[in-house]
Amino acid sequence: MSGGLKGEEGFALGIGGGDSGLNLEVGTLAEFICRPGRPAFRLRYASSGVRVEVGFVVGHSCLNELAVDLERILALARAV
Repeated sequence: MSGGLKGEEGFALGIGGGDSGLNLEVGTLAEFICRPGRPAFRLRYASSGVRVEVGFVVGHSCLNELAVDLERILALARAV
């Protein structure tokens, strides 16, 4: 996960099933003007009546903060 968040390779996470779900992607995505050092971030949410997608190119400081926060969330989830 850390390698993908630092732009070295792609990273994707999906939660849900059927008509609803949440997907997070970080990496060199075809729809964005990005490169390995400046990857894109995309978040998609879908439910029975709503579809939302947001995406943008991010820098390393943003990815580092995201990596720290995701590690913290995973550590809390493991403790439960």
